[in-house]
Amino acid sequence: MRSPHRVRPRFAFGALLPGLVALLLLGGCGDERKEIYSTDATPVTDEKEKALREDLAKLAKGKDLDDPANSVVYDEAKRNLISRGATIETRLVETLGSSTDWGVRMGVVEVLSATGTKRCVEALIGVLEDPQPLIAYNADSILRVMCHHREIPERGKPTAPSGLPPVPLRDPKVLALDADEKIWAAWYGEHHQALKKAWTDWWAMNKDKTKID
Repeated sequence: MRSPHRVRPRFAFGALLPGLVALLLLGGCGDERKEIYSTDATPVTDEKEKALREDLAKLAKGKDLDDPANSVVYDEAKRNLISRGATIETRLVETLGSSTDWGVRMGVVEVLSATGTKRCVEALIGVLEDPQPLIAYNADSILRVMCHHREIPERGKPTAPSGLPPVPLRDPKVLALDADEKIWAAWYGEHHQALKKAWTDWWAMNKDKTKID
């Protein structure tokens, strides 16, 4: 089982979301999800199903991990989900594609980073156009590790054959804690469609010969 990949969202990054989401919606990056599995309080009789729903719902706490109480709840839910291993991978993939709560989607991506198999690659590629840039950043990072391949060139390197440029380097004089997040958000706002297409095309050509550790 892989160690989960985490890039915890900083609270300051939330201030960017309203304007950025509007930008991405105009760029064909809308969020038209419909819940497949509800994470609300719908009565269930199966205890395992009830616990699974509760843990998925608790991932929403990941939207504000600067709050220690939220962090405790989020980490516990994530550990519980990871402990179930690949047995819930289909459920995680469906939740990733259907949840309207970006905290839940963020948490699912982190769980898949530890438990995901080849079956989740297309779902991770799918969220490379997520309205929340940090989810796409995590998904791209996980795909890079799982597939031993990268589509975004390393910083300072030439533009990739797909046309994707590297994410710009941060000015060393800029010391703001959210500087890198702002740079990624700006890059993502311009290139999210090309990023998803590049990974989609690569996976179509390499799916059969790619081994996921």
